[in-house]
Amino acid sequence: MVILVQAMFEGNTQNPKIMRSLSSEWSRTGNTVIKFYPCSSRKEVKLLNQDRSIYAFYFAERETYKRFLNALDACHHSLKSMGLCAIKHPICALEFVLRRIPFISSIFDEACIIKRKTERAIKKYKVDVVVAGSNPFFLPMGLARAKGECKRIWYQMDPHSTNGMMDATKVNREKAKERLVYERMDRIFVQPNSYKNIIDSLDRETASKVFSTKFPLVNPGILITPDITYFQKDTINCVYAGALMLPIRRPEYMFKLFSLFKNKSIRLYIWSGNLSESTEAEMRAMMPSNVSYCGSLSQSEMQSVLAGADFLVSLGNTITNQLPSKLLDYISLRKPILNIYKVDGCPTLEILKDYPLSISVSEEENAETASERIERFILANLGKTADVETVKKDYRDYLPGTVAEYVLET
Repeated sequence: MVILVQAMFEGNTQNPKIMRSLSSEWSRTGNTVIKFYPCSSRKEVKLLNQDRSIYAFYFAERETYKRFLNALDACHHSLKSMGLCAIKHPICALEFVLRRIPFISSIFDEACIIKRKTERAIKKYKVDVVVAGSNPFFLPMGLARAKGECKRIWYQMDPHSTNGMMDATKVNREKAKERLVYERMDRIFVQPNSYKNIIDSLDRETASKVFSTKFPLVNPGILITPDITYFQKDTINCVYAGALMLPIRRPEYMFKLFSLFKNKSIRLYIWSGNLSESTEAEMRAMMPSNVSYCGSLSQSEMQSVLAGADFLVSLGNTITNQLPSKLLDYISLRKPILNIYKVDGCPTLEILKDYPLSISVSEEENAETASERIERFILANLGKTADVETVKKDYRDYLPGTVAEYVLET
């Protein structure tokens, strides 16, 4: 079977990691996997296309244009300011005009570009199945529009229009786009915590194509060299890795808990990338003395740091249709987990119910009481790890091989 996998394969987020995991499993089981690779440099295209398993093409970064739009917004409808902005960024200003002309606008539309490239790839490789990752959304949108005889699968990591971070003025428009993608796919795989809301929003025929599946991120027993160079000596080291300071995930309660620990050797180290200077300054102002912000690392470097930690810290979201997927990396490492959740029905609770080395506290709980419970857990479980075979058995549905087979066979 020839499988075209559409994803952004590079980057430190979990989404590329998920698609790399699925691709690897499909290759391992005898399928021909072609990686659909949008590239921001022509040099990279030439280099990647030397590998016959990669279909690379130039897909210019749109960050410059987005910055231009932000600059226009900052002009507050002042014609003079907008004119100066256009003079400063003439190419972006020309694109701004061309995007508003029918028939020409599609040249710049990301989904239209993906559509054209998908059609070429289907024809070139005689593709049987196309699997599109959910982020960025223009990948499944482009696949939905593309012509060609093949099975179309959308593997949705996060909801698009109901992700809790979208501008409220755009939600209805994006919901309409999302509904179109649902209608045109042959199969859609979504996470259990968003499954019911999705099928309830669709007609019966479309809903019948939607299936619940798990993230293929639990891989216990894998050998990772621990890195303890970031930690102070003679301390109990707790690590939080993931996004912070978002509307759906904030650290204030976590900081409060760590500030209340009586054992002063317990420290928290935070790795969270893509913070602006002002956001980082805001977070640092909240941090107690036993918390350190360490910036960001590559995924492989971060895995080594996690492997070297004594305890791993998870923060739940304020919405229930998204899972902090880093939690599954934590389970793979079999370390004790401190889970702090914000809302009833948080998906972290369901995932951790079978994990033997975890404690969960609600942000509704009195901070002093919660900190005492966590401190007792830390002192009782320092140095412990969960059994490999038990984790494999209890989290079978999260193993890469299980998920990869389910997506193709369903």
